[in-house]
Amino acid sequence: MSINKHNTPFNVLRHNNSFEIAPREPTTLIGTIATFIAGGVSGTAVYYAAYALTYVAISMVTTALVSSLMPKPDANPNNSQGLQVNSKAPLAPMQFVYGKVRKGGTITFQQVSGGANVVLHQIIVLAGHEIDSVESIYLNDAIVIMSNENVTQNIWGQKVKVYVHDGSQTSATSTFANSSESLATTLHAETSAPVDFVGKGIAYLYCRLEYDSSIFANGVPVITAVVKGKKVVTTINGVAQTPTWTDNAAWIIRDFITSDYGLKDISVDYATFEEAASVSDDTTILSDSSKQYTINGVVQSSQSIGNVLQDMMTSCAGTLFWGAGSWRLFAGAFVAPTKILTLDDLRSGIGLDTKMSMANNFNAVRGTFVDKDQGYISTDYPQVNSPTFLSEDSNVESVLDLALPYTTNSLAAQRLAKQMLFRNREQLTLTAEFGLNALDIEVGDFVKFRNERYGWTTGNEKTFEVTDWKLSPNVEGGDLRVSLTLRESSEAAFGFTEADELDIISNNTTLLPYYDVPNVGITVSKEYREVNESVVNVLVIEATSNEIERVESVIVKYKKTADTEFKSVGQAILVNEGNTAGRFEVVGIDAPQVNEPAINYTISVTPVNALGYKGTTITTTFNVTHDTTPPSAPTNLTHLLSGGTAFFNWSPVTALDLSHYKLHYSSNSSANFGDASTLVKVEKIARPATSVSFPALAGKFFVSAVDKTGNESTTATSVVISTSELPALGQTDTDTESTSFSGSKTNLTVSGGKLFMTSFANANSTGVYEFDHGGSGYFDVGTARTIRLSYAITVSRKHQDAVNGEVNWDDIPNNWDTWPNNFDTWTDEDAEFSDYSVIVEARAADTVNNLSSATFVDATGEIVGRYVEFRATLSNTGPKITPNISALSATVEY
Repeated sequence: MSINKHNTPFNVLRHNNSFEIAPREPTTLIGTIATFIAGGVSGTAVYYAAYALTYVAISMVTTALVSSLMPKPDANPNNSQGLQVNSKAPLAPMQFVYGKVRKGGTITFQQVSGGANVVLHQIIVLAGHEIDSVESIYLNDAIVIMSNENVTQNIWGQKVKVYVHDGSQTSATSTFANSSESLATTLHAETSAPVDFVGKGIAYLYCRLEYDSSIFANGVPVITAVVKGKKVVTTINGVAQTPTWTDNAAWIIRDFITSDYGLKDISVDYATFEEAASVSDDTTILSDSSKQYTINGVVQSSQSIGNVLQDMMTSCAGTLFWGAGSWRLFAGAFVAPTKILTLDDLRSGIGLDTKMSMANNFNAVRGTFVDKDQGYISTDYPQVNSPTFLSEDSNVESVLDLALPYTTNSLAAQRLAKQMLFRNREQLTLTAEFGLNALDIEVGDFVKFRNERYGWTTGNEKTFEVTDWKLSPNVEGGDLRVSLTLRESSEAAFGFTEADELDIISNNTTLLPYYDVPNVGITVSKEYREVNESVVNVLVIEATSNEIERVESVIVKYKKTADTEFKSVGQAILVNEGNTAGRFEVVGIDAPQVNEPAINYTISVTPVNALGYKGTTITTTFNVTHDTTPPSAPTNLTHLLSGGTAFFNWSPVTALDLSHYKLHYSSNSSANFGDASTLVKVEKIARPATSVSFPALAGKFFVSAVDKTGNESTTATSVVISTSELPALGQTDTDTESTSFSGSKTNLTVSGGKLFMTSFANANSTGVYEFDHGGSGYFDVGTARTIRLSYAITVSRKHQDAVNGEVNWDDIPNNWDTWPNNFDTWTDEDAEFSDYSVIVEARAADTVNNLSSATFVDATGEIVGRYVEFRATLSNTGPKITPNISALSATVEY
């Protein structure tokens, strides 16, 4: 069973005398001190006017325990929801910063400038006073890396500048605390801000943001700063020192009491504050060697002064007293008592409260603090429990909610909570009047009381803390008496060791920043795709990530590397299957043909998380080279003859990148595809056609396939047309040119009955042979008519450097993947490397004179005319190679 007190109020000190009760709100002895504090009106004069002849008292104003149990709404601005925002308001309360805290502020100026209003200017006021410094800057919830005023992290793309004025600036030319620039060279130069605007005595950030859609996808970031706040006065033996920054709880409380926005009261007992400051600075209590009591937070001018003081008490487990004309502070520390009171010192009966009611009791403490190790976010500290106290309360858990708005150290928060629990469980409260032996006792002192009747014998006296002291005359007794209120205490109640410290486990410290985006990888390939019955090249881009669940989408762009501008492929929302972040296709890219240089593409992929933040853009290059894989050869070539025409048909090639087919012919029915005697007759038969007609000739026909890159199949389907299949014609004439080759020759030589080029050291050399035709230079068929043409040739390969029919390995052309047959033949001079050719052509005319102007055509098929002239053109595609013709003849049929 558990009862949550939710700050249920109770009286810390229990007495029957109403003047000695620690009230629910701090009071003076005349009227409430809460009114005194909230209104800033001193009750001292009123007190002495009415009671100076009656008694003198020192009364508790507020303690940490009273503060934690006061029934008030949470109006403290120091939770992260209240501080880590920036707001705009016409009348915003001023903020005063103590210690170190992360905060935003009030936006007091906002304007845009630049072309298309791309630059946003903001002034965010941090504090209404000079501060010590700004330690770091946060954009949204992430600390950023700064170089002077520049935010240098890649995520912000050099688009954010944050300038700091710490409140010490005196003119527009005063340089910023983190930059050599000034208002005059920045804000005043770019906006309509008045040139006399300086912001003297005010600490603020001047933020300059340059718009970029990829950087500010989620709007303007929330800019906050870790601020080391106000410099405060400390004292040494009552002598004020030069103001300096500190987070010491005692000195900050003193500053608030004496400040214009606080109590405006300089009546401070320096001795107690100096002692409290020393206790606060103790670094031997917490295991991280930090000060045990600090104040780090913001006071807002709209807050009740009384509430501020109560909240400050929680940071030092302290008690604030008013009496004898000054303020006194005691921090939470046990001091071994040296004063012992006995029954002889008593001047009245004893009032004793032994236990408080359950309404005012608790056996566990929990609450929140502002965790500096978690970006100054409000979080829970571990609940402090005691099995002993729980057992004493019949195992009914009763929890006190103790908020620590000015505490930023988790260990200090746990110390304060434990001290609150254990000091509260020492519930014995004693009230009595004592003689003048108690005159030198002060509020906050620890004393011992000996009373054998209660078992508090010599050496075992009971220890108490003095919480109220009052000197008053007793008319009946005719003496002066010191009325004391004593609260049970012990050194154990203040104890705290490393064993009491627990790790904060309520916050997940492994959470990644909101802007974190996993990296992606890229794989790029090229495929073919059929689009609208056309085959196109497709660039395939795949993005992958090992943390695909954190990638919401990817943005893909591409360009030719030589181009300046990227083209967008698109942005895809992912389905998060496997580790693939998306597959993208760029359809219709340019691709080189055979013997053309590669085309280089650059591809970029940018991952985007669920909040719209873009990660690191990954770029890669991909060389699109010409396709070197030839298509498969057609199959099942057949033919039909009709008159003088052959009709060929074959089975199609299914490759997507098929471009067309070629028809080849050799008069040698035993020829192979690729032999020099096998010549192209139809250069292009466009897909999807699988048939072609050609003049009927005796010999061997081949059909090969060619892809869109220009690769031709390495083999071909073939069919032989025999002479017997051809229709008979009336007359046949044949001229044989070999072996004398007596016709006209250009760059040709005859040697050993063979015809070859004279000069062929270079590739693309040519030589032309004009048929002699028995000395006439042409065929004469008697009258103009249709003539069937054919020729026969025997040709081999000749190499300039061959010795006894062999060449060196270095003289073998191309690479070994293209070499024919087996390696035993590769050095043969006449090995078929397809690096030479012989083209036989003919032309016809009705008269001899018209022959010279007629056009040569392939010497196969049919031609119309009376006179027919043949020629042969020899060429090479590699250096030192020439066709070597040993037999050559031409035939006409009519």
